Amino acid sequence: MAINKKKITSCAIILAAGTSTRMGQTKQLLSIDGQTILGKIITDILSHPFDKVYTVIGHEAAQIQEEIMIDDSRFEWLYNSEYQKGQSTSLKIALRKALLEFSHVFIFLGDLPLIKKETIVMLLETSLKSVNHYSTTFLVRPMYKGIVGHPVFLGNMTPILTKKIQGDQGIKSIRDEIADKIILPVEDVGVIFDIDTPNSYKRLKKHF
Repeated sequence: MAINKKKITSCAIILAAGTSTRMGQTKQLLSIDGQTILGKIITDILSHPFDKVYTVIGHEAAQIQEEIMIDDSRFEWLYNSEYQKGQSTSLKIALRKALLEFSHVFIFLGDLPLIKKETIVMLLETSLKSVNHYSTTFLVRPMYKGIVGHPVFLGNMTPILTKKIQGDQGIKSIRDEIADKIILPVEDVGVIFDIDTPNSYKRLKKHF
């Protein structure tokens, strides 16, 4: 008789609460390929088999929710009232929520809209296959030409480790606490191509 293996569930977190200071306008709502940057990222991520997708917003939250309509039962907005204190505040809010149900999370940034679908598929497959090999928290992330990027997978994540996240460093603030790391080389500049300035936005539009 075949033994049914328990399904390994995971969720995605999108951090998109920033003030877009260097851009000079709300970059989450900038137009790209007939939609907003953040809307495209959310839609792209929802095309993958995540059990839940949380998106953390803060700056211009009401306008973002008004302009980006998502019709998917797996999707949920989270609001960070302390977004001006840095990315870690958004990450902690999302992890506290996610860890009520999940132990394995993918962390995306709301300003990297060019990550290829096949890159996410490879990261998702590698990460979930690795879950049973580690008994403690481990990390998986892509690397493009020697530069590590996003998304970042945290397997066997714990609330205790979440409490150690500080400042505006995000995952960097707990990197040394995680002994096991898997770095996957990819041929996808999208894992490091963030849209922070008007010049980067101009380069982005050339892709479409």
